[in-house]
Amino acid sequence: MKRFLVLALTLAGLAFTPQPCRAAEVQPAAAGRELAFSVGCGSAAMSVGDDTRHTLVPSLSARVGLDRRGRFALIAEVQPGAHSPIADESFAAANLLAGASFGRALRLRLVAGVQLRWWSGPQRVEASDAGPVVGADLGYVFRLRDRLTLAPELVWRGSVIEIEGNVRDSYAGVQLALAWR
Repeated sequence: MKRFLVLALTLAGLAFTPQPCRAAEVQPAAAGRELAFSVGCGSAAMSVGDDTRHTLVPSLSARVGLDRRGRFALIAEVQPGAHSPIADESFAAANLLAGASFGRALRLRLVAGVQLRWWSGPQRVEASDAGPVVGADLGYVFRLRDRLTLAPELVWRGSVIEIEGNVRDSYAGVQLALAWR
């Protein structure tokens, strides 16, 4: 996790330095709203107190731009398979997020929203629950065609499942986002 944060902060610092490349002009201001789909994988971790269990899981997401410049978006993503480190239970999550992007070629997107969880396993406490989730995406946008871009992205999400028991969940991974305007 520390390596991921160091890499993310380093790349975020580069986002605000001049970038003399074609990707810096990702889309003209007159372009339409963005529609993007992403696929990736990463490490889903559930922590209970000091015990943590990591699971390699796939990730799918869809993003709809709310403005013509691509700064604000609504995001829906699915991340199955986080397992408890102390009990025979796991959950699949769906995140519903709103995000704001900063930068042009190198983009930092900050997101916040709600995480819906569906629990399974013989020791599950409840069938489903929900809680807040926050996160960040950092990626470099490559223009493939006039209205088509591709962006490899680093992704991090974090949520609190139960404050009293110090139960929390996080996801760190990579994804490839294909976007149309």
